[in-house]
Order: sequence, then C-alpha cells, then structure tokens
Amino acid sequence: MTPFLAVGLSFVCGLLVAKIANVMKLPAVTGYLVAGMIIGPSIASIVPARIVSSLGFIESLALAFIAFGIGKEFQWENLKRVGPGIVTITVVQGLAAVIFVTAGLLILGQPLALALVLGSIATATAPAATILVMKEYQADGPMTRTLLQVVALDDALGIIVFGMVVPLSRALETGASLNLLEVLARPVMEILGALFLGFALGVALAFAVKKVDGYRNGRLWVIGAVLAGAGLAEILGWSELLLNMALGTAFVNSTKEGQGLAEDVDETVSPVYVPFFVLAGASLDLSLIPRLGFLGAAYLLLRSAGKVSGAWLGSSMARAPEAVKRYLGLGLLPQAGVAIGMVSIIRQSFPEFAGVVTTVILGSVMVYELLGPVMARIAIFKAGEAYRLSGNKG
Repeated sequence: MTPFLAVGLSFVCGLLVAKIANVMKLPAVTGYLVAGMIIGPSIASIVPARIVSSLGFIESLALAFIAFGIGKEFQWENLKRVGPGIVTITVVQGLAAVIFVTAGLLILGQPLALALVLGSIATATAPAATILVMKEYQADGPMTRTLLQVVALDDALGIIVFGMVVPLSRALETGASLNLLEVLARPVMEILGALFLGFALGVALAFAVKKVDGYRNGRLWVIGAVLAGAGLAEILGWSELLLNMALGTAFVNSTKEGQGLAEDVDETVSPVYVPFFVLAGASLDLSLIPRLGFLGAAYLLLRSAGKVSGAWLGSSMARAPEAVKRYLGLGLLPQAGVAIGMVSIIRQSFPEFAGVVTTVILGSVMVYELLGPVMARIAIFKAGEAYRLSGNKG
C-alpha cells in the first residue's frame, strides 16, 4: 500500500459508501467516515495505520480551507445584523457544557481536577462535519448562519477555558500556588496573535489580488495565502482554525470581489473533503467504544445535555428565532481536532489522568464523529433550512 493508492481508495470507497448513506437518508459525510472505518486498521486493514499517519497533511489542508470558509461568512453586513447575540450564544453554550460535565462528574464521585479537565475539553466543537452537511443540503437560514458563526467563535472560547483550567487543576492536584495573570496570558496571547496575523494576511491578500494581479489569478492567490496561513500557525503553535478564519473574514471585507473569489476557492478545494473524512474514519479506533465505560457514557450525556440546553438558553437570551433556540444545539455536538490536541496537552500535564482522559475523549470523539453529521442533518431539516440538490425545500 502506498499513500497515493490510499488516497485513491479513499475517493472510491468514500463515494460508494456515501451513495448508500444517501439512500438511507444519512449525510454523505457519515458514509465517508464509515468507509474509512471499513478500509482502516479497525476492520479490514486495507489501509494500514502507518499510511493513515503519513497522510496527516490532508487533515491540515482540509481544516485550513474549512476555517477560511467559515471566515468568509463574517461579512460586515452580516455582523451588523446579528450584533452581540452570537457572542452571548457562544459563551453560554460553552460554559453550560463545562458546568454540566464538571458538576455531573463531581456528583458521580470523580476527583475535582479530573472533572475540571474533562469539563474544559467539553467546550470544544469540531466544525468540519457540520459544515460539510450544510453544503450537501445547501442549507441557509437563521439557524444555519448562527451555527456557522458559533462554531467559529467556539474554538476561541475553548482555547481560553482550557488554557485557564489546566493550570488551575494542576494547582489543585499538587497544592502549588497559582499566578492568575500567567494562567490568562498565554491562551489570550495565542488567540490574539492568530487573529492579528490572520487579519494581516487577509488584508495583504486583498491588496495583492486587487492591485498587483488585477484579479487575473485571484483563486491561486487565495489558495496560496490559506496554505501559508496554515503553515505559519503550525510553526507558531497557534490555532490554524482561528488564523485562517480571520484571514477569510479580512479578505471578504477588504474587497468587493472577495466573496465571489472565496466561493470559487471553496468549490475548487471541495474534493479534498472526501479523503479527509475517509481518513478520519480510518484513524478511529473502534476498540475504544467498549472501553468507554461508565465515565465515558457520563461524559457523552453530560456534554450533549450542556451543549443543547446552553444553546437554547443563549439563544433565548439573545432573542434569536425559534428555530435557532430549538435546533442549534444539535449542530454543536461534534468533537475532533481541537479536543484531541487538548488530550495531548493533558498527557504532559496530568500523567496520572492521561489514560482515563485519553480513553474518554478519543472514544467520545469517535461517537460524536459518527452521530454528529446525523444530528446536524436533523437540525437543518427540522429548522426548515435544507435545500436538496434539486433546490426543493427540505
């Protein structure tokens, strides 16, 4: 097996299983994930683990353009119409997930430090699967637009909460003193740095496309800038999602042709989402499901309850439309890349909890990856915002 053959198989198997998924009224992304599980190490092992690992750059590539696509939704006209309500919804649903998981695990007798760590990871939401489901059903409306903006801001909220909770939990566990300024400074600086650099790249990109090139090769300029943004984020250790989201926002607000170019780029790079999700499915370790146990089941239920109820409460506080209140939370359930990155930090900071946290989060990620797209589809159709490929209302 070679990497090129693995990518080719990802396309073929992913598209075939996606067809079956569509017949069963399931999103295509569910088919991609299932195809990956079938050809990956957990079942048939057609694509071995070492090949899956060697193709990790596809994940970075896909996430970079997904983040750019989220950013282009933050046009100034949309922001003026939405106002501060999005921030309210984001903060309330994120904190509700933290409170539900932390309080629930404490009631179940878990140590405070472990409950706080798992509670902080609960804030993270993975946008990739949800956004692909939106594209598949051509979703548009108040709930869809709110969901897009909340998943974008949720990444920043998750980084801040996690960055504050980890040293606090470490201090509780060891009895060490805690410097609150240091606790806040690092996550805030990482977020501000990613946003500033992303905005700078977006403005520079708009200037280059407009003044230097005269829009002749606009699509290529955008692709190059997004890839450069992803690379810089990796070098600096900042959030790739936040940086490229800021890049997309700055670009579409800096030139009137920005939105059209961003849509063209989205169409151009869309094929990469097939191997991205197939390989994501191949990387899932099915043996983790039986090992989730009581703690894993509790985490899944508590986080889901926190996200759904928090989204309802935040939407009510923001006076959002009824469809947003009812169905937004269902689109906020997926967890993946950011949560897995948090697990890596926990392994270094809390070796005593590393095994438990790794099993719970990675097992939960697998469950959420499979159920998340289905929940997103339900939310979109229930809200009446889905348009099938024929253009008929869902």
